[in-house]
Order: sequence, then C-alpha cells, then structure tokens
Amino acid sequence: MTRQKRIAQSIAEYFAKKGRIMDMKEYIAENDTPHRARAVRKLTGSWGRLIQLIKVNFPKEYEKATKPTPAPKPAAKPKVAKKGK
Repeated sequence: MTRQKRIAQSIAEYFAKKGRIMDMKEYIAENDTPHRARAVRKLTGSWGRLIQLIKVNFPKEYEKATKPTPAPKPAAKPKVAKKGK
C-alpha cells in the first residue's frame, strides 16, 4: 500500500470513529487527529482529493462517516376510550 493510501486509511478510520467527514478547519481544531492536516493536504494535493481517496478506496469507512443518525421516533399518543351513548 502506498504512503498516500495508508494515510487516507488512517484518516478514514478516524472519520468513521467520529461519525462524520470533517472539512480541513474542523480537522485542524481536533486534538486527537492521526496526521497533521497540512501534511496530508501537501501529500494529496487538496482536502477534497483526500475525501475522494477515502470514498473510492475505503467505502465502508466512508459509509460509516456519512451515514446520517436516525431521527428519534415520536412518542406514541395515548389512546382515549370513547364513551358509549
């Protein structure tokens, strides 16, 4: 595996763990990132290219990171008994 793919894989796993794909500014703000953002951008050419590498080469991690969280189900309304005439 090339260096570029190894780095993309570790970042894909990081995104999957966090549950979302981050843009570069959000990624820089995090304290527990696996690689420095500027070094990754230098290696891949752009942040968008990194996201494309993840999407193509690591679809399972990409799916976990982009999967929307399910909306909570509304509470069931209590049934009201009808009075007979």
